Amino acid sequence: MKKILRTVLISMAVLLVAMVSLASCGKRTYSVTFKSGTETVAVAETDKEGRIYPAYAECAEGVRFVGWYESEESTTPFDFEKEITSDKTLYARFASLTYEVKYDAGCEGLKAPVQESVNHDGTFTVKAAPERVGYEFKGWTDGSGLYFDGDVYVADSGTITLVATWEYRVLTVEFLDDKGEAFETKEVPYLGDAIPPSNAPHTYFAYEFVGWDLPTSALERVTEDLTVRAEYVYAPADESNFVFEETEDGEAYAVSAKEPYSLSGELALPKTYKGKPVREVAKNGFNHTSMEKLFIPSSYRTVKAEGFYGNSSLKAVYIEEGLETIEAFAFQSIGLVERFELPASLKNIKWHAFADLFNDMNGYLWLEDEQKQIMDEFAFTVAEGGNFVWDEELKCLYDKDYTKLIFVSPSLETLEVPVGVKEIYPSLCHNYLNLKTLNIAAHLKEIGPAAFSGAWGLTNLNIKGSVEKLWGTSYVSPDGVNVSNDGVFHDADLRSVVFPDGLKFIDGGTFFWNQNLEEITLPATVEYISEQAFDNNYSSIPGGTSEHVFKTYLANGGLKTIKLSNGATQTANGKYVFDGKSVIEKGAGANGGDFFIFYCMGAEGATYSIPEGVTKLNLFAFSENLYVETLIIPEGAEEIPCGFAMNAQKLKRVEIPASVKLINNEIPDGLWGNVMMWGSYGAFTSCANLTEIVFAENSSLEVIKQNSFLVIGAEKLELPASLTELESFSIYGENMTEVVVGEGNTYFKTVDGVLYSADGKKLILYPGGKQGETFTSPAGTETIGAGSFNNNYFLRKVIFSEGVVLLEPNAFNRCYNADYDEETWEILRKYGLKEVVLPSTLEYIGDLAFSSCNMLEKIVFNGAVPELGKEYGANALGTEDWETGEIVLFDNLKFEVPDQYIKDYYLAFYTYRPNYAKGFDEAKLPKVSYVFDSKGGSAIDGVSAVMVEKMPVPEKEGAYFHGWYSVDGTASGEWGDMVAFPYLYDGGESVTLYARWENTRKQDGTMDIWGLELVEGQTVSVTMGASVSVVWFTFTPEEDCMMKLGGLDGIDYWTYVLFDRTGMDMTQPDWWIAVPDMERNGYKLKGGVTYYIYVECVCEDTEINFFPDIFRGE
Repeated sequence: MKKILRTVLISMAVLLVAMVSLASCGKRTYSVTFKSGTETVAVAETDKEGRIYPAYAECAEGVRFVGWYESEESTTPFDFEKEITSDKTLYARFASLTYEVKYDAGCEGLKAPVQESVNHDGTFTVKAAPERVGYEFKGWTDGSGLYFDGDVYVADSGTITLVATWEYRVLTVEFLDDKGEAFETKEVPYLGDAIPPSNAPHTYFAYEFVGWDLPTSALERVTEDLTVRAEYVYAPADESNFVFEETEDGEAYAVSAKEPYSLSGELALPKTYKGKPVREVAKNGFNHTSMEKLFIPSSYRTVKAEGFYGNSSLKAVYIEEGLETIEAFAFQSIGLVERFELPASLKNIKWHAFADLFNDMNGYLWLEDEQKQIMDEFAFTVAEGGNFVWDEELKCLYDKDYTKLIFVSPSLETLEVPVGVKEIYPSLCHNYLNLKTLNIAAHLKEIGPAAFSGAWGLTNLNIKGSVEKLWGTSYVSPDGVNVSNDGVFHDADLRSVVFPDGLKFIDGGTFFWNQNLEEITLPATVEYISEQAFDNNYSSIPGGTSEHVFKTYLANGGLKTIKLSNGATQTANGKYVFDGKSVIEKGAGANGGDFFIFYCMGAEGATYSIPEGVTKLNLFAFSENLYVETLIIPEGAEEIPCGFAMNAQKLKRVEIPASVKLINNEIPDGLWGNVMMWGSYGAFTSCANLTEIVFAENSSLEVIKQNSFLVIGAEKLELPASLTELESFSIYGENMTEVVVGEGNTYFKTVDGVLYSADGKKLILYPGGKQGETFTSPAGTETIGAGSFNNNYFLRKVIFSEGVVLLEPNAFNRCYNADYDEETWEILRKYGLKEVVLPSTLEYIGDLAFSSCNMLEKIVFNGAVPELGKEYGANALGTEDWETGEIVLFDNLKFEVPDQYIKDYYLAFYTYRPNYAKGFDEAKLPKVSYVFDSKGGSAIDGVSAVMVEKMPVPEKEGAYFHGWYSVDGTASGEWGDMVAFPYLYDGGESVTLYARWENTRKQDGTMDIWGLELVEGQTVSVTMGASVSVVWFTFTPEEDCMMKLGGLDGIDYWTYVLFDRTGMDMTQPDWWIAVPDMERNGYKLKGGVTYYIYVECVCEDTEINFFPDIFRGE
């Protein structure tokens, strides 16, 4: 039980000295109040020195006076020797004489503290414990509790003993990674050893751990908590992977991949080379590698154009501080990238730098959900304080001032372009299928080409700000990259667009392939409109809904109107005129006339006269038109261009003025609105209702190009007398029965509706609708023109008279037709050309001469073997099997040839196309007995046939086969000429061939067993070209390796295949089974196995140094 403190009785005798001297120069005195508990026992004034004597405090029994203190909590007595400078209150402190406190340090030899006094009420302040090396103080204990330095202890007995408690000290050692974060923490007993981890992680794979910032000795006998930092060195990929070229200033290097296809996994670029920094990734430096992670270190300043183009496996790009510029297309099509870090040092991101960043964007709908999620969640990681920012709310990459919109997340359905943005980068949302709405609040200076191209879901365009320039096909990509560019909204799905004032420039392809676009409203501020800005598209035709790969467009009739806002009909600069249906450029035509640019396919009106003054017509201006029935072209126009009114659905009549000299089919560069236009597009192709083609009486038309009037509805076509050139396949109609020329024409003539050259030597056109089952060419005909019998399926037999020497390619193109069941599409009836009789004078049959003449049963040859053409791939008499791609004869086709030439025909046709041999009547073919004398080699069976197709190869131990010969030179050494296969003997009914054997292997490259031997580290020189396009090699690796054939750099076209056996026939479908495993960087070969390499090149005569390019290792 704690003692109850007795009341302290205080008797005070205070001697106060309060004399204030006037001689003290008026120095101020201060009042000091002495208190005991709540009772004031004295008040005194300081003397002239600012001091005062302590008041006397009388104590009760069992209590002693300790002293005066400035506060009741203070532990330090007041010093009466120091000067008092302010009024002050002092408090009496008493100590009990009945309590004793003892401290036990808990360790022999360790000095314990001393408690000088205990307050009169039994309380005292606990002392601090002494230091004990290797131990941690856990508190003073009196047996019932723990007390620490500064605690107030209340005694309840006369003697209190406090014993120190200790715990052996455990130290903490933290191991930090490159970010300064503890990745491992170890607890070590005092004076114990801290064993560090064997490795330390780094944020980037490019750094290698080399040790710690403290020596091993510092981690032994640890006496305090420690923090240990990992140290790293940069670890680039081996220099053998790279090619280094000095930069222009000679002070640094640019780097590229030595073998891009061999790079995979993680790639850290080198910092230095030969003592100089590497500062650039070279243009096209690392195209199409298989790397997954890329690290660009701090030495780099520039990634050149297309530096990492097509790295479709790339998932992470890390760029250290230092890089300043990323050029055009540097990271185009790099795959499903998950992390891309941009440093604060980056100053310039060029246009197209991240164009089509995701390689699989155009296949978005086929991706797995996880892959889509990677795209949708992608965000650039941008260093703070730099020149670019990733706006997580808008999900866009901007420059720091928000003036450039550089990249947009593919996840967005609505893209907001805020006020302040001045330019939108090219290909920003190219092929973004989620995007549906584009809201532009900014006043844009320009939108880059293809910015929204292929955004098939983009239906809404709302412009509250303005746009000055819409780039497209004329834009020249920066940094020397030669690419063609789509227009801004190419292949989007806009329905109606309105541009506010401010628009000045509309480039090519801007509105191409917007199949649902009905109305375009432009401001009068427009200063330039490309001739390729607008597009009429076939899939907008009602009833002809076309299923795009990813969506079915709603057929709405196509573009109905293009107009200026506020009822204007002419732009402010007077350059363009609009009537709601068409666009005309003033003064841009021939001879100072106007240029007719475009007519809306969905604009209503049966008759349209192109305005007077127009002297130039644009390509495809009336293509796909839905309503125009009569089209009148004004005098002054000199050319009707490619595709001018192709597929015009209702067009019946066209009036062509005397000024027109050319009806063309050519597209400059093969591109229109950046759409690759394969083939030729006739001005009036597929105008099925076009029955009236009216040429002015004084027409000056000279040339009609291919396809110009292909598939039209006219029964008769009257060509003007001025015509000098008519290309093949320029005229066709299934109703057309005759083609005539104007009186006085000196280049053409008509006989019974058939068009010939004026001298009758060339048959040019047999009308497709001309009926009659038999036709015989008139005497004097020498050439049957290309496409001359195109699509006439009324003929059954054609006889060419003596004197015909040449059938040009495609002469009988598709002289066949079939009727189908409308529901099942089964063929109900087939009809077409069945027989062709060729004269003895025939010398040449062009390639595809009978293309798609599926009913052809007989071709009669009356002379020596004519040459068969190879213009398109060598198929003059047959067709291609659509399922297998194999060149075959028509199902029932047979050849009739003169008996004296039958062997010549068989050999020539077999050599040309082996399958053509099926066209000969086997019963009529002469049989020859071929006997093979292998001269001690393995036996070869004889053959009874008109010809031996493949060379049999015998074997003989210790000798090498050198071919078959008709003369046995074993004894004399005179063998004569070697027999070539296929071999047809024409000297009688039987022949014996003799095998020739030598001690060395024959190497002439003509076949697999005679392949030229390749040896690692050596080259074999072969001149390839017109005379030699195929060569064989052999190669036997000493050990397992990867191999590709070297030496083919600079050859325009080449192909090669390796086989692991001889005698392979690449015309057979199962030849692939003999091809060794092939990986991206070559064939995977086994050591000790001989491989046979077939090489084919298409080039001018060129000496090629072939060699085996070997790779071993991982």
